[in-house]
Amino acid sequence: MMPSTAVTFDIAALTDKGIKRSANEDAYGLFDLPGMDAAIVVADGMGGLQAGDVASEESVAVMEDALRERIGAGDAPEAALKEAFTRANARVYAIAERVRLDTETAAKQAEADMPTAKRGDYSKTAPVPKSSAPLMGATVVAALVQGNRITIAHAGDSRLYRLRADALESLTFDHSFVAERVRSGDITEAEARVSRFRNMITRAVGIDDTVTPEIRTETVALGDVLLLCTDGLNTMVDDDDIAGILRQTQIGKSGVTANALAAELVEAANKRGGSDNITAVVVRVLDAAGTAPVLNAAMPLTRSATTRAAVPEEMRPAPTSRPPIVDMEARPAPPRRGVSPFVWFLAAVGVLSLGLSALIATATDVRQNIGRLLAPPPAPTPVVPDKPVKGGTTGNTVTIRDYTKLTYAAPVDFGEQTFAVRGDILGYSPKAGIYFVKDTSGVLTYMSLDGKIANAAIGQPLQQPPTVGAIVPPSRVFVAHDLQGNTYISYSASRVIKKFNRAGSEIGKITSKERPEALTVDEDGNLYVIYDSEIKKLKAIPATGTAIPKPAPTKTP
Repeated sequence: MMPSTAVTFDIAALTDKGIKRSANEDAYGLFDLPGMDAAIVVADGMGGLQAGDVASEESVAVMEDALRERIGAGDAPEAALKEAFTRANARVYAIAERVRLDTETAAKQAEADMPTAKRGDYSKTAPVPKSSAPLMGATVVAALVQGNRITIAHAGDSRLYRLRADALESLTFDHSFVAERVRSGDITEAEARVSRFRNMITRAVGIDDTVTPEIRTETVALGDVLLLCTDGLNTMVDDDDIAGILRQTQIGKSGVTANALAAELVEAANKRGGSDNITAVVVRVLDAAGTAPVLNAAMPLTRSATTRAAVPEEMRPAPTSRPPIVDMEARPAPPRRGVSPFVWFLAAVGVLSLGLSALIATATDVRQNIGRLLAPPPAPTPVVPDKPVKGGTTGNTVTIRDYTKLTYAAPVDFGEQTFAVRGDILGYSPKAGIYFVKDTSGVLTYMSLDGKIANAAIGQPLQQPPTVGAIVPPSRVFVAHDLQGNTYISYSASRVIKKFNRAGSEIGKITSKERPEALTVDEDGNLYVIYDSEIKKLKAIPATGTAIPKPAPTKTP
């Protein structure tokens, strides 16, 4: 192992609120711990003003205390980091729970002060005080440097990069919805950068009662440049430009210090819009004289693509009886064999569904026509006007449902029977009903909308029967769409379902004590959700519809 005296470290940190934010919810800490050459924590708070900043600052403070105690007691860096994340999560989660209890108390009091409100009516929930914070958490990345070893732990989308020679490498893997889709090959990194769901985090400190950080150990070499940052930097500045700034220390440019590099990175993010808080901690690994090796200036640097290390074995999820929604591991191709007609049928249905979804999401007229085909509206109710309609005709009224204005009743058990189902598969067909996979059999089947289960299974078992009642990993999210193009996202870890309109704005939220998993929606807007391995229905409660006069053939005298 390279002794720590063989190198020196030039470390600098800078944080900035950015251009578009009124406050800075990022926090960082540089700690002097016994036996460590460097100890760094960077946190990005979530939850809004007076919530995100509390989460990030508490995370850094608690982790410093935990690391100082455990490293001083002789713990290995991996164990010390794990304990630090556990304590930070407990602190932030406890604060958030107190806020949630205060919010519920205020809501109940507000409801009690409204005598006309119907107690327990989900469609008329008492208003929540604006100062309350329903969610509090922080994405955190931490590093302990000891000689030529660096131990990294993170939860969320704050990152740690290493520039070695000409290659910039991310040593962390974002815990976010779009990052999982990138790793599964569903979308590209360029698409993820502009996705409206890019801020949806699947793992962080404080959003659940437990957190499991990803921990790995890497090497540090003379001439390396390390960067720990929040997403306010890497969403504004792409990896190639980050590498270009950090490379200045390797091409002999005068005046290059860690402080100068951090300042240039923050400035670059602000020049590109500064839409979020920005934090950058730069670590230069120098020789004993305080200089970095200089690359041969006669040999131009190649603009190699940013590399990402393969997922180490110890970072991979433990085997589970249920496959995750997104498979993050590369698997060898199966041996070639004949494809059954049922598989071809499923492929055809999938292609047709994708095409239908694209039409529904982009064309209002097409979407409404398809909705009417799938679910014809009930026969119009004759309306007798107070006075003759101009032109001598009476009118009929047709009510068109606006999915954006639906509220939902409390979840109730769906179906005549109660049994455990796989949490990651749930679908809906107007002609059949709700499709799901029984845990006890592993076969795809369905229940009609009146709750009757089909006798025959569909196709062959999808897997060997798993353990009854097992749930998918809590970091997963699940998505469904209605005929109006609204998006429903089920966050298992935080026990909430959020509803977004086509513009990406949040228009509704359903919280519960149980973990929601896969979900689907029918043409009436009713939600069907798997809560802890059981299918439940949330009946849609419509707002007042839009009455559209429709001419009738009968003329008045």
